[in-house]
Amino acid sequence: MKSRVLASLLSAAALAATQAPAADLRDPMRPPSAPAAAISSPRAPSTLQLQAVMRTGAARVAIVDGKLVRVGDRIDGAVIDEITTESIRYTRGGKQLVASLPGTKLDVRVNKTLQAGRP
Repeated sequence: MKSRVLASLLSAAALAATQAPAADLRDPMRPPSAPAAAISSPRAPSTLQLQAVMRTGAARVAIVDGKLVRVGDRIDGAVIDEITTESIRYTRGGKQLVASLPGTKLDVRVNKTLQAGRP
């Protein structure tokens, strides 16, 4: 039993020692003449990106940066103050900011002549 545990630990240590750090890896799809990718430093929080607004009963919820938020929620150092049908108002660093849905609109029409079983 001890020999199996010891062998497993030695195998894990050997595997960890042979793996290259991510910074040393080269993208196999990058042409040889292409410059190396610049290492980006952690960026300051940017503006929030509103992706969707939905209504749940009397309240609205929004998808912001891939996360579901409600009025009063905190996300990336910002507090959601208001959710409208097409935008959110939030406060970050004492500043009031607005994020709106992208300019695309769907034109949805209801065809009231359709009946069950008929195209």
